[in-house]
Parts: sequence; structure tokens; C-alpha cells
Amino acid sequence: MRTYKKRRYYEIVKYDPEFRNDQGHYMKDEWTSISDVGKIYDGKLFTIEEYEHIENLYIQAVFLILEFFHTRSIKITHIYKSKNSRARTSKEKKLIACMDMFATGDVIRVNNKELITNLIKLRLREHAPELEVIVDRKSRSELVFGYDYYMYLKTNIDVSSVLEEIDTFGLFTSI
Repeated sequence: MRTYKKRRYYEIVKYDPEFRNDQGHYMKDEWTSISDVGKIYDGKLFTIEEYEHIENLYIQAVFLILEFFHTRSIKITHIYKSKNSRARTSKEKKLIACMDMFATGDVIRVNNKELITNLIKLRLREHAPELEVIVDRKSRSELVFGYDYYMYLKTNIDVSSVLEEIDTFGLFTSI
């Protein structure tokens, strides 16, 4: 019988740990959704450009993780699609239109970066409120996307080097 080491959850988020209190609560008033574009946070107008910058950091982190595992394809283990998705722009309308391309059990080759990027954007923009993908079958490593820009890497191997790299470009990890 094959035995597995217990997997750990590593958190990858946009939230600076400097702003957490002793109980771990995030104390800074900060956006948590694309629908927050146009609102004021920390005395500044939150813009679509700022949103897209953070979204691109998450996409960059995902591709770093795939590279770390030498992944050739990902497998969608769970996806839930929102039936009430509404586009904010014509670009987003095209993105929502591609949502039907994805289903639980689908395998997407990593060389198709556009499809993976679209899948991540659909999740981050809440058109697919739940998403889990296997990034390495051998180690049973998965990426799980939570609410409010929480992303988790579930794995039983040492990923500290890739998490340290992600920390350098603007996201925060739990190493």
C-alpha cells in the first residue's frame, strides 16, 4: 500500500502581514473584489489598472509554481461556475464566453498559457467562484482558490524556494 506524507497548505495572498493583529485579522481597509474598482480605499481611488496589476501577480505566481513542478498540464479537480456573471467590459464579455470551455476533469496543457490565464481570471473575477487544480500528480500538489484573493498551494514537498520567489514580486506567502 502506498503511503503519503500529510500535505500542508501554503497561503499566497495580496494582503501584507504587517496589517494583521495578534489574532490574525487583517486590519487595513482593502479591496476584495473586482467590483470594488471605483471605490475609495486608504484615501485613494481603486482603479482597474491597480486591479489588473494584482491579478497579473497571481497569474505570474501560478506559472512560477507550474515551472517549479515541471508541470506539462494541469487538471481541474473542481470548478463551480457562477450563473449570474455579468461583464464589466467587452474584454470581460469574451472572457465569460470562454467559461463553458472548462469543466471538472479537464486537462489543460501548460503550453496553452492563454487558457490557463483565462481560467485564473475567471476565478479571480468571481465568474468561477470555486476552482481547484492539480499542478503535480506525482506529489498530489494542488492549487486551491479561495475567496477574497486567497490562493493555497497544497503539497507535501518543500516549496520554500518558489514561495520565496513569489514573495519578491508583491504577493505574500506563508513559508
